[in-house]
Formats: sequence, structure tokens, C-alpha cells
Amino acid sequence: MPRRSNGWKSPSRATGIFIAIFLGGLILSLAASGSMLLFSAESGAPLPKAAEDLSTADLLYLRAYLRLNYDRLRSASATADGVFEVFEGETAAGICERLMREGWIPDARLTCNYLRYTGGDRSIGSGLFLVRSGQSPMAIADSLASAESKIRVFTVFPGWRLEEIAAALPESGIPIQSADWLASAYGRPDSGSGVSALYAEIPTWAGLEGFILPGEYRVIPGETAGHLVERMALNFLHSLPDGWIAAVRQRGWSVYQAVTLASILQRETLVEEEMPLMASVLYNRLNQGMRLQVDPTVQYAVGYQAGRGGWWVNPLLDADLALDSPFNTYLYYGPPPGPICSPSVAALEAVAYPMTSTYLYYRAACDGSGRHNFAETYLQHLANACGG
Repeated sequence: MPRRSNGWKSPSRATGIFIAIFLGGLILSLAASGSMLLFSAESGAPLPKAAEDLSTADLLYLRAYLRLNYDRLRSASATADGVFEVFEGETAAGICERLMREGWIPDARLTCNYLRYTGGDRSIGSGLFLVRSGQSPMAIADSLASAESKIRVFTVFPGWRLEEIAAALPESGIPIQSADWLASAYGRPDSGSGVSALYAEIPTWAGLEGFILPGEYRVIPGETAGHLVERMALNFLHSLPDGWIAAVRQRGWSVYQAVTLASILQRETLVEEEMPLMASVLYNRLNQGMRLQVDPTVQYAVGYQAGRGGWWVNPLLDADLALDSPFNTYLYYGPPPGPICSPSVAALEAVAYPMTSTYLYYRAACDGSGRHNFAETYLQHLANACGG
């Protein structure tokens, strides 16, 4: 008997073939669209501009690889702030391997391929770099390649005055304006600051002249002038030798006066071994009511002279020696009203622990050694003159 129809007929073979062809074409079209997104410059996973010297094959491969791993590339991987050092001559591959080994990134290959894609693998320089918590492999790679996270090393040399330190900041690649740093050096921190104890030793009218210790300072990216000044002041406070404050006070001097004398000592000699003996001369002259008569205090008062070599003009002219300034120790008795430069630890120790002597004079030796000849009398002092 014939079966009763249920109202639906099986598709013919031709119809089935048509449907298969349609679905296959749709799948191929979607795959092609996905491939176009992977390989094209436009997609929902935007990448920075590729290096111009990449070959077409490398460009397509790297773009597709980075798009497939886009979420991992952009996900936070650094779990804490820290410092990563790139060594001289280190390859990008070596840098990526160490980044992974030290826990900053999860995949060295991914990060290195990103650096290849951007060309950053050829622009990473040596140095110390700040890595911040929450940064992704992409952000870490970009900051290394652009040096935006590089920790700059800034050197303060013994005998520099505040204006010289301020001017050297931008010259050293530190993104801090000289005027901003100088304003902070003459300002006052909040009362709750860690350097309050140091500022308590400094007259309210004075700045940090003399209290920026010579040496190297690491300046972190984004650091403000005020924060850097505060760190420098803290460095001075923490670098004072044990017992130094007690020693200068036992001599009847305040911390500020002792730093003032040390700053004179710093400009008078570069030979650290003779600083304690030279300090004894300064003390002897002051104790006998003599003028100090030291050139650096006059040089400080004269200030910057463009046509005469800038700061610390030499030789001094008669007009300089006649300059009416409390820093002119040829005219005024006693030490100047404040420090004239940044003294070293050696100079600070010399004023706290001077040698005992009866010398009242010194002058530069004539042998080019930078040392000095010392004398008890003015006649001996004259005899020590070169050619005398």
C-alpha cells in the first residue's frame, strides 16, 4: 500500500549540493574575513605602526601573531614596582629572556616579536629602567624602547653652588627645569617632612646651599623638582658621619656654621689629605680675630660673569676684592653668613676633626700638584710665593 505523505518531501540531490556549496562558501568567506583582520592594518586589536624595514612576509606574520595573542600582550604582568637593568651590548632576545625569568612578563617570545614588529629591538639602550606594577608586556617593551622609563643618573660635583646644580639637570637629560629645582632648593618642605630635622638647622632665610652632598643621584621617571630636592637633603642628613653633629657642637659651632666652613674648605683645595690641616688654619685665624681672606667667598659674592668664565671667576680683580658683600672675607671678619657650595664628606669631617697646628697662612705650591705650602708668619707666607 502506498504510504501516506506527511507534507514534507526530502530535498533532491541537486538541492543538497546547492546548500553544501552555499555553506562552504560562507565558511570560506568568514575565514577570509578573519584572515584579513589578522593580516590587515585595521582591526579590533590595534597595533602601533610597524617598523618600515620589515619584509612583507615578516610584517604579515608578526601582525597575525600579535593579533592572535593580543589579550596576553595587553594584560597586566608586572605585579610590583621595580628596577630592570639592561646591560651594554645585550641583545633584545637576551633582554626578553631575562624579563621573563625575573617575572616581569609571561612570554619572552611574545614580547620579542612585539619589539621586532615595532623596531624597538634596535633602540633599547643600556641602563636602569623603572617597571611599574600593572604594566603589560606591550607597555614594558614600549617603555624600554623609548627610554621613557629610564632612570637617569645625575652627578653633583664637589664645590658646585646651587645654580650650577640646577643648570646641570637639563644638560644631563633630566626632565626637570632648572628654575623649578632652584625654587624648591630655596623653599621649605611641609612640617611633617622627613627632612624637618635638617631644616631646623638652617636659618629660615636660607636655602639648601651647602646641604646637597656631592655624588650620584638616580632620578626616576616623572620625579618632581620638589621630590628630588627632598631626597637630596635626606641624603645629606643620612650621610653625616656618626658623631659629626656632636663634634662640631663641642667646638661651639652650629651645624650651619660648620657646613659653611666646610664649603670654604672644599673650594680652597681638591686634596682631601690636607683638608684637616687647612681647617686648622681657618680656625686659627678666626680664633685670633683675623679675617679669613679666602678667594672663594669673594667669587661666590661676585657670582656669574659671562665674560670671565662663568662662576668662580679667576683671577679676582681689585674691584672684586673691594665688593661690599657680607661674603667678602677680605672686608668682613668672621665666616660668611652661609655656605658657598656643596662640600664633600671629607671637607665636613675636616671641620669636625681638624689637625692641631700653629699655621696661619697657606698658598698653592708651585709644583702643579694642587697642594699647598703652610706658614706660621706672614714673612714665611711671602717666601712661599712662586718665584719668591
